[in-house]
Amino acid sequence: MEFNVQRDGLTLAGIYEPATQPNGTIAILMHGFTGNRGYAPTSLLNQLANRLRTVGISTVRFDFNGHGQSDGDFVHMTVLNEIADAQAVLTAV
Repeated sequence: MEFNVQRDGLTLAGIYEPATQPNGTIAILMHGFTGNRGYAPTSLLNQLANRLRTVGISTVRFDFNGHGQSDGDFVHMTVLNEIADAQAVLTAV
């Protein structure tokens, strides 16, 4: 299920994927510098999310500001606003 989270006027795009047989745990997967939440089936985050869901762990993946489908310009991305992005997603979940 795709979702959007608002943070300081930016829309952050993400996806929630429930486990086949949920055990109550949710893993929030975050991409690296210049990455994205893993759109391609062969991407590391997509493969990790698939594996986690088979063992009962639901997953959330999102694009940091300035990446993928999220708002913002990459040139304005900082570690501090990536932390703010992660906090906004964590609060929403």
